Amino acid sequence: MLEEKVIDALKNLKSATFEELREYLREEKNEEFLDIELRRTLARLVREGKVEKTPDPRKNKFLFSIRN
Repeated sequence: MLEEKVIDALKNLKSATFEELREYLREEKNEEFLDIELRRTLARLVREGKVEKTPDPRKNKFLFSIRN
């Protein structure tokens, strides 16, 4: 399931933007998915409190990380 793979990827990466996470999953883990599937999965994980979404002013993007 994509949700488990996203959590595992974020454990390895510590924190990542959407693009970094997508690239890691596709190139390092050879996963196939649509961008919208990854966005929906991240949104669900944020709502459930499993993943934290914080703004990164340096990159002008959001960083996703596992919530402690």
